[in-house]
Amino acid sequence: MHSETDKAEIKKLHIKDKEARWFYVRERGEANDTDPTNDNDEMDHTHEMDRTDEMDHTDETDQTGEGQAKFNLMVHDRFIRLCDHQRTGGRLVENDYPAFVSFIGNTSVGKSTIVRAMLLLGALKAQGETIGPTAKTIELINKTKDGKGSCMPVPKSGNLDHKTDPTTMGVQLYHDEGPCRDVDGEVADRRQAETSNVDKFPLMMADCEGFQAGTATPLAARYDDAKEDEGVGIIKYPVTAACYSGHGQKGIDLFYARVLYAISDVVVYVTKSDNAIKDDLTSILEWASAAVDKSYNQSSRKTLIIVRNMETRQFEMADGAYSNADLETLYLRNPHWKNKKLWEKSDILRAFVTRHNQMVPGDRIHNNDDLYRVLFHDIKCCYIPSRGEMDSSLERPKEVFGKLQELRDQIDAAVKEERRLKARGFALYDVPTMNHILTQIFEHFRKSEGPLDFYRAARRDNPSPRNTKQHMANFLRLAFEHRDDQAVVRMIIHSVALMMVTYVWRESLARK
Repeated sequence: MHSETDKAEIKKLHIKDKEARWFYVRERGEANDTDPTNDNDEMDHTHEMDRTDEMDHTDETDQTGEGQAKFNLMVHDRFIRLCDHQRTGGRLVENDYPAFVSFIGNTSVGKSTIVRAMLLLGALKAQGETIGPTAKTIELINKTKDGKGSCMPVPKSGNLDHKTDPTTMGVQLYHDEGPCRDVDGEVADRRQAETSNVDKFPLMMADCEGFQAGTATPLAARYDDAKEDEGVGIIKYPVTAACYSGHGQKGIDLFYARVLYAISDVVVYVTKSDNAIKDDLTSILEWASAAVDKSYNQSSRKTLIIVRNMETRQFEMADGAYSNADLETLYLRNPHWKNKKLWEKSDILRAFVTRHNQMVPGDRIHNNDDLYRVLFHDIKCCYIPSRGEMDSSLERPKEVFGKLQELRDQIDAAVKEERRLKARGFALYDVPTMNHILTQIFEHFRKSEGPLDFYRAARRDNPSPRNTKQHMANFLRLAFEHRDDQAVVRMIIHSVALMMVTYVWRESLARK
């Protein structure tokens, strides 16, 4: 959680963390703010402009003629490098089913710091450590942090010149090194799992650029090299959908929000203000409603975890008896709101509620709890205590460490539940399939305001099935595609009946 103050060291951290870059949106013709070779990193804030003003206002149209392209979407091959670094195309990763946890929130709330903590806690668990704030733990953390070839999110700069600057550029992706899990979600032997056909569930953590950054340019962008845009493993897409390209930085935030909602199993929203929680919560629900409106045929809704970072309440209370349940009451069912509905003053939510009640009359939204239920599978709250100043109580680090560990446990439990729901709906996607779906997601959202059909995204040009489960999932997709053809339906019924008889026959032979 250290906030580095030395500019040269901050620059080194960001340059190293560029390995984790996954995707970002850049305005066409956008130039770097500083020369990355300048070791002094003297930033002239007087020449910063709003990204909306920096847009290329020429009538540039992408080659497909799909509309005005004000932005470019830059996608790195980060996912496949992490999940299939040998580029086997599926042979070694056909039993790997990745899950995604995305960290979002306004700028400067500490998202990168929390992502870093979650990754370090996972690494400690993988080493079989009994986690606790001990000298041995700290030594292991430093060893993990400085490991060969590893990169970690860069915490908020402690330099006063960077006080108003966001940290992350676009979306960074990290592979969690937590314990390997077997098909039931229990801890499995990692070395044995890596050399066998047992199902594995790698956990990916995405750190998103802060929303509402305004005129500030992320520090990571200051150390960017424009030539990187033409590098190997990077694909450039023009963003032509008017809902993004016509609204400056808000459009970029919306693009990140929709893509991450479509990808994620768990969404972690980080905030550091209680006073603005009603507005923050309304923004979260607007963001989720827009994403739900723009996606369908998903197997389940997401789990939302709201993290109150830098909390001091438990230290201010006489008995110190502050809990996550207190935070949940304050954030989700605040008594001061009385019976006010969160969608009353939001055009986006009001339109969503109206559409939902018309389309799903048997599951109408009457109150805030109904709205939460429709948009998310579950909502949890967790607070991270403020680390305090240097002269804070020696108990403070233990409190911080314990709550970070509690957040990590919440994330693990939510990912396990989402995995269970996906397995029940035949929607667990292995690495080759997920890589294909990610391509379809980027392609869809960059040029369309319409809904994303997950069924079509998953089935088009899908890799050939390699095991029984993949064959069954492929069979069900084909059956659904031809559900209106009576001849095909009859064939499906006969095929399913034959498979059931064959299964029972084989089972009976196995018992003899």
